[in-house]
Amino acid sequence: MNKQPLLILWICFIFGILISEKLSLSTVLVNVFLSFSFLFLVFSFLKIDFFFKIKDYVLAIFFLVLGIFAHELHNKEQVFPNFPNSSEVVFTLDKKLNSNEKNKRYEVKILKVNDEINHLGLVLSVPKEEKELDFKHFYKAEIYLNKVKPNAQDFGFDYQKYLDRKQIYFQGYAPNSFQVAEKEN
Repeated sequence: MNKQPLLILWICFIFGILISEKLSLSTVLVNVFLSFSFLFLVFSFLKIDFFFKIKDYVLAIFFLVLGIFAHELHNKEQVFPNFPNSSEVVFTLDKKLNSNEKNKRYEVKILKVNDEINHLGLVLSVPKEEKELDFKHFYKAEIYLNKVKPNAQDFGFDYQKYLDRKQIYFQGYAPNSFQVAEKEN
């Protein structure tokens, strides 16, 4: 550990990620491991003789558990509420996307669905006849929601995975006009 300490800690962190990928550990167990390894790490930097002698090993174990924790934190399964097909949605514009002949497309953040507070991403399609959405307003509309479907072919572009990385899990279509409210800030 004296020659290349950062390299060894980096390798321990990567092994933690690999272990987390292979084993499915519960979140409680990972938090307990992280707490104990942090506690041992604090004791090892105090002048307690036993812990001071094994300081290098405790630091390596801490980075191993930190890698497991980071991977588990990043790969949490999203739990989505079941929305009815047609829902009253309050949302704000996040990004404008390319349009096609029939529809304008936007990435929006859902704030409320049927008076339930949710902060989920949505790809929204709006007919070209409707006025353009902007970043200065909140919008409320009747939207037909559905989850993004996985790709049917193994070799094609995986649109669902692409949107998952952007934390967008739903697609919607708003055929009717919007109610508009000005943003305060």
